[in-house]
Amino acid sequence: MNDTDLLYARLSDKRAECLRTYAATFTSFLDLPSCALAASFAKREHTDMVLYGGYPDAERKLCVFLPDYAATVEDCFAPDDLPLCVFRATAKDPDKMLSHRDYLGSLMALGIKRETVGDILVYEGGADLIVLSSVAGFLIQQYNTVGRTPIRSEIVPISELRIPDVRTEEIRDTVASPRLDNMISAAFRLSRSAAGEAISAGIVFVNDEPITKPDASVAEGSKLVLRGKGKVTVKSFAGESRSGRLVVLFTKYL
Repeated sequence: MNDTDLLYARLSDKRAECLRTYAATFTSFLDLPSCALAASFAKREHTDMVLYGGYPDAERKLCVFLPDYAATVEDCFAPDDLPLCVFRATAKDPDKMLSHRDYLGSLMALGIKRETVGDILVYEGGADLIVLSSVAGFLIQQYNTVGRTPIRSEIVPISELRIPDVRTEEIRDTVASPRLDNMISAAFRLSRSAAGEAISAGIVFVNDEPITKPDASVAEGSKLVLRGKGKVTVKSFAGESRSGRLVVLFTKYL
């Protein structure tokens, strides 16, 4: 079995459990490629499923199968019984700046599986880590330093998640056409051949869907993700340059 077959088997088991128990069932956290596969599975099986990461822009999400009486995850769980919660870490040294990598690395050092942790939202002085509720108790007992920096910790409901202000910058460039390889090249400052290789490798996503055709057309307003490089949105097409190339404005998330 390859990774896709294994994921489909897990999804099939969760779907069957939902049908058998008439209650919501859910996977562990899935990354972007796995979320796309889960959506494809749900479409193929004609089943009710939502991807739930705790807030609208979450990148790592649970696949939740819903019974037919429910339209949302909240319909199936009491507020204190949701499958996700927030582990809030506050650095005891207010001048110590900790990064996403610091938090994730220290979690892995504890033996925490990546699939039990969703997005890590870092802000000045600390971070909110979205985690499966099932691991929250262990984290409170064992997760008390990030690297060598002591932290104060608490568990709060997902409704109290702190979403940091989004920092962006505008990128202006020109492309020969709105082909995906042209757009990825311009947005992420790559050569067109490198952009094409990334697309063919399956690490480029358009509106959370993996696209592997370099000549796919990109529409205004699309979200483009290159794994390992970040995320941009196509803010607008702003006419033509003097040389006849298409002017594109991107919003890049920092």
